[in-house]
Amino acid sequence: MGTELRKLAHLAVIVAVLLGAGAYAGEDSVADAQDAGAREAQASSGTPHLDFMSFRFSTYLQRGRGYQSQDSIVGTGPGSEAVQIYQPIIMARISQGPSVRHTILMPIDIVSAASADALDAIGHASRENEAGGLDVTTTFNADRPTRYNLHYGFHLEEPFKSGFIGFGVAHEFAERNATLSSSIEFIYDGFDDLQYFGDDNGWKQRVTSNVNIALSQLLSPTTIMSVAYGMTTQSGTLETTYNSLPVETGGRMSERFPSDRLRHAFTARLAQMIPGTRTTLRGSYRFYADTFGLMAHTADVQLYQYLAHNVVLRGTYRFHHQSGVDFFRTSVSNDFGLDLPRTGDSDLARFDAHEVGGGLRIYLGNDYPLTDTSRFIDAMYFRYARSNGMNIDIGTIGYGQTF
Repeated sequence: MGTELRKLAHLAVIVAVLLGAGAYAGEDSVADAQDAGAREAQASSGTPHLDFMSFRFSTYLQRGRGYQSQDSIVGTGPGSEAVQIYQPIIMARISQGPSVRHTILMPIDIVSAASADALDAIGHASRENEAGGLDVTTTFNADRPTRYNLHYGFHLEEPFKSGFIGFGVAHEFAERNATLSSSIEFIYDGFDDLQYFGDDNGWKQRVTSNVNIALSQLLSPTTIMSVAYGMTTQSGTLETTYNSLPVETGGRMSERFPSDRLRHAFTARLAQMIPGTRTTLRGSYRFYADTFGLMAHTADVQLYQYLAHNVVLRGTYRFHHQSGVDFFRTSVSNDFGLDLPRTGDSDLARFDAHEVGGGLRIYLGNDYPLTDTSRFIDAMYFRYARSNGMNIDIGTIGYGQTF
């Protein structure tokens, strides 16, 4: 599995599982969304204060097959893409006076069976790879109508290094019932140009820039909607250098991508709370298109149901369809041009995907109303299945503590 897929998988776990913690406080996540910052702001001096910390352990188990795998041979089908990831995550929220807040994520990954570190084809000494990172969002004017965000951090693993920095602004208007936000971010990735046969061709890099704009509107005390658009540009070495695909006459050929990519994403979301049953329903749709010829449609629905005043059940379903990139192939001819784009990566093929999941959260103590910083324990499980044979199981347990 390529580095990009691992990053996307980790991001999905962090955002949907860890930062999504606030959604479990279903009533407050809709009706009190505009007041959350004011409840959390510290009204004293600028001395840093740890408000909230959560600990989470997740497992990510993938089973599937793809033509980029070296197990893939012409005439026998795709090869194994099995991978296991174990990921402890710490999240901390620190207030610094009444108007500055820091949200810190520290994930640590232990990856087995799909690591570029394991390309030492003679000794096979590195079948596991450890990785870690730091993701910080600093919010200024946290309890005011206009807020500014600074997003920065890094990711380190062998043989990959990444750093990013971004800036955003959000302004509330219409009596704080609507929010207009925008952001820009820059990402630098540097990595060893490892080939599928084990050679290292030196240092390569890619640069990514991303711009987003979003509008959210409180339609009623129990209904909120939002729309967003994001544009991403990438340049440099965009392929996973150690991926390859079969040659029809035998052997393999490294994959190759164009050196530039432009991505567009449009998203719409709607959340509705039903006070009588203490139920929150959320739905979203996302359209994606890029200059590689890939188009995708993603829709998901989520249900949050209070079983008791401090117990919440979550259910989720997500459907994804994508067309695949223009240059996806299951094999190439022996005289295929070396400069022509090509990939056998199953992540870039045409497929449909379904994800079903659920979880239970129990809030501890007598704090009310419940917010995304209330003390809790929870457990969740997600099952992801693609029409091209990829299956992923994600399990996670977590604990959050208010200070």
